[in-house]
Amino acid sequence: MNLDAQILFQNASDSIKAGELSKARELLLKAQESSPDSPDILRLMSVVAALNFDYVGALELINQAIILEPKNGVSYSNKGNILKFLGRHDEAIACFDEAIKLLPNYSEAYNNK
Repeated sequence: MNLDAQILFQNASDSIKAGELSKARELLLKAQESSPDSPDILRLMSVVAALNFDYVGALELINQAIILEPKNGVSYSNKGNILKFLGRHDEAIACFDEAIKLLPNYSEAYNNK
């Protein structure tokens, strides 16, 4: 991710923490323009979509992030949460298990499971 995208990404993260989801989405879309293949941007975009209750859109975004970075345990944990909200519990458990396999010290994956 280039420097401009990193700054936009950080500002989007701050906006999410402040509950400013529309602003975060705008910043992430701008970041994606300069770094279109960034799995981190896609992952955070999926978080924003999920926080806006767009679980289908969130799932599409997190799947794109996983394609670009298949060894990211955080992405699998996020995907598990999205699947849980969609009522796809068996798939969610499998994602949490994959997150734990990839990041055995990532306590959030255990908690999510």
